[in-house]
Amino acid sequence: MKTKMKTKMNLSGLLVLITIALASCMKEQMACCELPETAMAGQPVSFSSSCSRDAGRYKWDFGDGNTSNDANPTHTYSAAGTYMVVMMALSRNDKKKHETSKSITVK
Repeated sequence: MKTKMKTKMNLSGLLVLITIALASCMKEQMACCELPETAMAGQPVSFSSSCSRDAGRYKWDFGDGNTSNDANPTHTYSAAGTYMVVMMALSRNDKKKHETSKSITVK
């Protein structure tokens, strides 16, 4: 009886460990971008993805027709205005993605 109970408990523990291991392998990407709220036209602006999680690659859309695939790009806006910056974090196989956006006002 004790052996059956130990075996059942060991199997239950093993199933929990397998579930945790699989869940950690299937983490979702989390896109998170950092950029200034304002910038000056003609001056380079630095963008950062360092707060993102589990991304294999990135896609940035700066809102002015220009894009980048760099993790932490620099971009220069040529005209004043408010632009919506969209950053997408993708898994290595492109099957999972998450995106975020923030606005920047260029003077």
